[in-house]
Amino acid sequence: MESTPKIDQTFIEDPLRVLRGIRIAAKYNLSISPATYDAMNRNANRLSIISRERIAAEFDKMLTCDNVEYALRTLWEIGAMRYVVEEYADIKPKMRMQFYKRLKYARNCDYKTKLAIFLYNAVNPEKAMRELKYSNDIIDDVMFIIKQRDFLENHTSTSSSDVRELQYKCKTAEMFHRVVIAHACATVEYIEDGYFAYKTNWDTESDMLVKEKTDMFGYRLPVNGEDVMKELGIGPSAGVRVVLNALIMCAYHNPKISKTECLDKMRNLII
Repeated sequence: MESTPKIDQTFIEDPLRVLRGIRIAAKYNLSISPATYDAMNRNANRLSIISRERIAAEFDKMLTCDNVEYALRTLWEIGAMRYVVEEYADIKPKMRMQFYKRLKYARNCDYKTKLAIFLYNAVNPEKAMRELKYSNDIIDDVMFIIKQRDFLENHTSTSSSDVRELQYKCKTAEMFHRVVIAHACATVEYIEDGYFAYKTNWDTESDMLVKEKTDMFGYRLPVNGEDVMKELGIGPSAGVRVVLNALIMCAYHNPKISKTECLDKMRNLII
């Protein structure tokens, strides 16, 4: 990809063109000419004067490119990564390969999932997103995906109750799929012989529960806080939430639990 004459002036006038050039090359599988690449390298530090929102907009588009590996590699090579996620600026080349591999297998994911995969092992992913001025909606969704890492790492067997628990946390099938795919891409052991083998047991079990109508997407208990207070003769307190949480855990094993069964169980709880 050739730039216009007086290449340095092009990037001096608008340093965001450094990122835009990388993104266009990655999107259309173009080659950046040595002269243009050198000019990008010389002027990458001028990205410091560009608003974080504009940088985030270009980076989002890079994540959705088929050749995202090329985009990330170039960001690191010319020193532009520090203006995207400063924490990642000095990552060693060997570690960068993990990012390329992860995002390669996430090529069909939406950009929120890809952003979560990219930030999965960051020390402070929320800070990185806030510095890029992402909306609260994006930050909340990406952080939710990342925060399920501990749950998935601690639940290696996909029992029906474990899957229902994750369904309940995720609320929707779309978020559930984002969570399990992000974890799969960010933990390379699930990738074998170039095949992304994680349509995952979580997905498969979840689909089965949906088909059986025993899933917990958008689930609501047949009792509420008022029922708890009336049955146990207590007022508004943290104990009400304790009882409801205990009943939710029962529902993971039996989502068809009735109101009568809930009332019976809460009488045996010590709060």
